[in-house]
Amino acid sequence: MNPSTGIELEGLSKSGQAPKSRLNDAKAVDDLVRQLIRADERRAKVRSRVKGLVDGNPPYSPTELKRLGQSYRTNCNFREAEAFMNLGLSAFYDVFSEVPHYATIRIEHGDRNESERYSQIITEEFDRLQKQDTDFDYLVQSSQYQMVLYGTGPLVFEDSLDWRTKSIRAGELLVPDQAKSNINDWSLCVVRNTYQVHELYQFIRNEKAASVMGWDVAATRKAIMDAMPEQYSNNSNNWEWHQQQIRNNDLSHSAKCNKVKISHVFYREFPTAENTEGAISHVIIDERADKAAFMFRKVGRFSGWQECLHPMFYDKGDGTYHSIKGMGVKMYSSLELKNRLRCANIDSAFLSTSLVVQPDGEDSLNKTAMVNVGNLTIMPPGYNLIQRQIAGVLDPAMAMEREMQNNLQSNLSQYTPNLDKQGGNPRTATEIEAIVAQQSVLGKTQLSRYYEQLDGLFAERYRRASNLNLTKDVPGGRAAIKFQKRCFDRGCPRDCFSKSTQTLIRATRSIGQGSSFQRKQILSNLLGISGMLPETGRDTVLRDY
Repeated sequence: MNPSTGIELEGLSKSGQAPKSRLNDAKAVDDLVRQLIRADERRAKVRSRVKGLVDGNPPYSPTELKRLGQSYRTNCNFREAEAFMNLGLSAFYDVFSEVPHYATIRIEHGDRNESERYSQIITEEFDRLQKQDTDFDYLVQSSQYQMVLYGTGPLVFEDSLDWRTKSIRAGELLVPDQAKSNINDWSLCVVRNTYQVHELYQFIRNEKAASVMGWDVAATRKAIMDAMPEQYSNNSNNWEWHQQQIRNNDLSHSAKCNKVKISHVFYREFPTAENTEGAISHVIIDERADKAAFMFRKVGRFSGWQECLHPMFYDKGDGTYHSIKGMGVKMYSSLELKNRLRCANIDSAFLSTSLVVQPDGEDSLNKTAMVNVGNLTIMPPGYNLIQRQIAGVLDPAMAMEREMQNNLQSNLSQYTPNLDKQGGNPRTATEIEAIVAQQSVLGKTQLSRYYEQLDGLFAERYRRASNLNLTKDVPGGRAAIKFQKRCFDRGCPRDCFSKSTQTLIRATRSIGQGSSFQRKQILSNLLGISGMLPETGRDTVLRDY
């Protein structure tokens, strides 16, 4: 039993030798996946409520209000959660995108001048490769959204060669209870995904190559056939019919079929002489299958977690994965109460501005009518006007709303700094500039943490893209080979991409901690002293400005 995960993995055999793999039974893996899914059910409900708050769900159920005869009540989501999310996301996207190059690469090859020139060339061409990946900007924004909302924004590599990544939802990454918020301490994790049948078929289209890669063609075929709806049950076990349908019209056929729910299970193997930390193995199972079987299995597929998964933590919590909370979880209770309080305030305001009359008897209700004569309102006989004290009715509720707003700003100060309006004399221009500079600024700690994770992501993308053994038929291979060729054509030797060449890859740091105003202010100050810099320094400052 692993004390940090609570999951039973296979240990040493009776002979004292470590087995080839720590998970060899598909049924055990299936049980493990189901255990993690059950453990995540309560967290999934929390994520659902948080997402509903941001998406604009009203605080009360409209159906329930109608059932109770209270559909007249105000029931609005005032979209404050969405506004907080937009502010929190803008700073993270700024530190990623507002840089001349996504990543800066340092190559130690040749003398100092040659190293500088090779580094500049590879940095420029690698950045060109990243920006040619039209999905990358979307994937990063998707990851940041999940990270700010829930606390993690996972990015995964779908195979061992493709340099491109894929973003998944925070709820699709499952880890055991008490797992650390440090991925290097993990023993295993599960990534849930869904495929349409034509997407799954692409993995086994070339059956011989698929088997070599680790796919169980028979199990994958069964998963595709099991997705067939009931009206085609006569052909449910006829693989030739399914194959022909996919080849003839894969999109139309996939639209008729159910989606295949699968789980990717990644787990660390025992340390070896070649890998003292333990390689990461990868298996895939069909969550819907009646009989558990490996659709895919590759023992020791990745040398470490960085080659397959980047969780992109917002913080470290108390040291455990499930203690990490994003903005959505932190603001949910306060904003849900604020929405309800505002709805009550609106109902009270409508009530306080309306006339309250009391009928003298039951017959009065049958002759309800008022007549307006100029600025006079004449009420029919049988009604008495109720006198009420209106002033101050909303004061306690409005005071409570202000208190809740202060509490909310305090809780979310790490995402959106609170800019309180101070009393007294008007602020000076310098004070206004300082206040504006605080908007959308990330704290130094969280900024450093996010950049450190981006360093690892870009390092892995570069490692894959610079693989000299890539071929054009592997996913992403054509673009990576063109990247290498552009570097060679500009004078970089092939040894720059050798594993023995010392290379440092870092995400390019943005000036201003996520604030465009603060960045402009810093560059303006640098421009003022640029005359004291050497020519290259002056050119750099001017270009950045």
